[in-house]
Amino acid sequence: MSRFFAAGSSSDEESEHEGSEDEMAVPSRFAKEDSGDESEESVEEKRVVKSTKERRMEEFNQIFEKILASGKKNNWESLAEEYDKLKKQLQKSKGAISETPRVFIKALVALEDFAKTTKANKPKLTQINNKKFNTLSNTLKKENKQYEDAINKYRQNPDAEEASEEEEEEVVVESSEEEDEPLTPVISQKRKGSDEDEAESGEDDSDDDDGFETVGKGGKSKWFTESKAKPGADKDEERRPRTDRPAGEKRPKKKDEEEQQKKPTEMTEEQIRAKLKEILLQRGRKATETEKQNAKFQELLPFAKSPNVTIEILLHVVSNHFDAAKNANTPLPVASWKAALESTTKIVDQLESNPTLVLSEAEVEPKQPSEGNDNDDEEEVTLVSGNLVAFVERLDDEFTKSLQPLDIHKKDYGQRLQDEDSFLQIAERVQKYYERIGKFVAAARVAERRVEHLYYKVEASNVAATETAPTTESNNNDKQQTSPTETSNLIDRLAQLIYTHGDERLKIRTMLCTIYFKSLSDRFFEARDMMLMSHLQDNIGHTDILTQILFNRTMVQLGLCAFRAGLIKQAHSCLSEICAGGKVKELLAQGTNTRYIEKDPKREKEERKRQLPAHMHINQDLLDAVHYVCAMLLEVPNMAANDFDFRRKVISRPFQRLLENYEKSIFNGPPENTRDFVVAASKALEKGDWKTCEDLVFSIQGWQYLQNTQTVKEMLSRKIKEEALRTFLFTYNTHYDSLSLAGLKEMFSLPQNAIHSIVSKMMINEELHGAWDQPTGTIIMQQVEPTRLQHLAMQLAEKAANLVENNEKLLDGKTGGYTYNRDGQRRGDRDGQRRGSSNFKQGGNTGRERREGEGDRNQSGGRGGKGGKPNTGRGGRGQSNRGGSSRGTRRS
Repeated sequence: MSRFFAAGSSSDEESEHEGSEDEMAVPSRFAKEDSGDESEESVEEKRVVKSTKERRMEEFNQIFEKILASGKKNNWESLAEEYDKLKKQLQKSKGAISETPRVFIKALVALEDFAKTTKANKPKLTQINNKKFNTLSNTLKKENKQYEDAINKYRQNPDAEEASEEEEEEVVVESSEEEDEPLTPVISQKRKGSDEDEAESGEDDSDDDDGFETVGKGGKSKWFTESKAKPGADKDEERRPRTDRPAGEKRPKKKDEEEQQKKPTEMTEEQIRAKLKEILLQRGRKATETEKQNAKFQELLPFAKSPNVTIEILLHVVSNHFDAAKNANTPLPVASWKAALESTTKIVDQLESNPTLVLSEAEVEPKQPSEGNDNDDEEEVTLVSGNLVAFVERLDDEFTKSLQPLDIHKKDYGQRLQDEDSFLQIAERVQKYYERIGKFVAAARVAERRVEHLYYKVEASNVAATETAPTTESNNNDKQQTSPTETSNLIDRLAQLIYTHGDERLKIRTMLCTIYFKSLSDRFFEARDMMLMSHLQDNIGHTDILTQILFNRTMVQLGLCAFRAGLIKQAHSCLSEICAGGKVKELLAQGTNTRYIEKDPKREKEERKRQLPAHMHINQDLLDAVHYVCAMLLEVPNMAANDFDFRRKVISRPFQRLLENYEKSIFNGPPENTRDFVVAASKALEKGDWKTCEDLVFSIQGWQYLQNTQTVKEMLSRKIKEEALRTFLFTYNTHYDSLSLAGLKEMFSLPQNAIHSIVSKMMINEELHGAWDQPTGTIIMQQVEPTRLQHLAMQLAEKAANLVENNEKLLDGKTGGYTYNRDGQRRGDRDGQRRGSSNFKQGGNTGRERREGEGDRNQSGGRGGKGGKPNTGRGGRGQSNRGGSSRGTRRS
């Protein structure tokens, strides 16, 4: 049959067709074609169609929010990019928006305000930000002139413009609704049982009809959706919003609802362990979040009935908290650290309340604890896989790492440092647990961590260091304080445990910590004896870097202890090796010095990881002051005693360089830093002016960091007076025939006994040539020291003799030392006669004879000067003449 006959079918066929199928929807070119996708047909959420103007305004608002965020951070590079986007958006929205949007003007005003604020405050900007700031400021000045009226109007009354704009938006919405009415509707399937009146009323009012959608101005229709109503449902219920959730709240997924419904009320240990394995399989994956993992572990805790299962879950919880660190260089967040510490405390509580539970580092198969009979003497032990020592060490490392980037002068540092008490308490409990179960090697590892938190504390406020039981009746939630004696006893007990059961590295570090603490407690001789008997200085180069840093810190503290005790020479010997190299910060792990040396970034990164927290630092100013003052007190008298000896022994080369630089400089201003004060004090000390030297030394900043500052200053003042007296006697003894003891007492403000002791010691050591006249209380000087002119003449004679000897050796090398000349004599014989001639006897010893003469003088005990020099001319020793050159027995 052709299609014409099909079109002319009877009314009965049409009625049968209508009864069998639903009414067909009127086709529309605006309706979306049926793709057969069930998910698209079953969309229940309401679609929102926005006009072009609304979309453009939303884009403007997004750009404006980004401008505000970047302006608060002074990120002018981002502000320049957003300004370019703002101008492009204005050009793009000209077709949809007739006038300049208010948001655009608002953004221009914000940019101008940010530019003015930056110019006024002058913050530190990077090179790129500074360049972008200058460029954008100039651009705003030029391009904002065309919007000057709008900007001024906005600044005068911005609130009025907001109200007017809201009114305009309402008018636009009403007009758009009116314009949407005559548009062609898209007809969806009609509900069964609907009347023709309802269909007609639906054409008049689109809001009351379910199934019609209008077409917007741009010619785009809304998504073709269809509402599926249940038979017998009320029309009002169908028109009601599909969800009663507040705006912005996401609809819960069906999976989450199903999981909440399927949550069990009870779980066996096998089910708990299976669930643990399932959670642990997700650990370490890229999309895994530690917070969600912790929540899953916490959900399992209430189902754990036995303590061993509870401990297993808590062990996984602690490990999961440690996973919150992004990488090895980033410290663990403080919240995660505290949560891990709390979980570790719960584990220790379970172990203390259940003595039959024992942690084992080896992997143990899960086993339920057997119920022992009451008559059994020994209870069955249940092993649980876990290692609390690793947790304690990780907590300690993360605590130190979190303190490294903080500033000690800010409040955050003090708040974070208070968590050290909690760590020491849990470390003490863990150590006691391992001692109880007989694992002393693990207990020694924890004890060494406790020692490293106690050895650098000098005051009596060492908190949380006592070994008291956790359940004490006299605990009033106050921090328990220990005196230095109690802390010393505690460190000795911990050290004894480590020396007995610890490995070699732990023993070395504990020994260094103990020496450091004794030095800090002003027990120098005990600390020195421990350092010398342990021979650590011989093998410290074979240890790891952290142990070498601890050794450097111990040597520095030992030197400071010697200085406080008045042992200047010992203090200088301890400090000279570390302070002479110019790398004090790196050697003590207190920072990096990149001022003159360009370091490898990887090496510098490693050094920063090894840095100590700021509260453990040794003050750099104090260290420099002590080192240079000790060098001054030793070097200045040495220079005065050996003023004309160019081969004298140098005690401190850094101090010598300071003096040379001071003498070479054309203009020397007033002292400003520690080294300037020390050099100026040294110049005063060379003249014997102890008062000026003392004032300059006490002007150095850093003495307030010493313990017992007043006592140390009194000691230092006494040392300066004594060395000033010695320097005065070395420098000016040739100018005096006698010196009065009372005059020296008045000049240097020293007790008479102290002056008598110093001068007598100088005479015994043959540093001063003189004698005491006891009845008159004077020093009779013996004028045996040569004058400066005599010293220079003897140096010239010695150099001339060396020149003659070198010329003879050169001549012998060219002509031959033992060849025969024209007279038949051997040249060596003639040379021997020439060396023994009287012409060379008057000028001093030369060649082999001079060396033999020196040997004879050494054998006979007659030394002609200081250091074995033949021409110094000091009397009273050997064969010498006053004012002349001393000679030993000459061989012919």
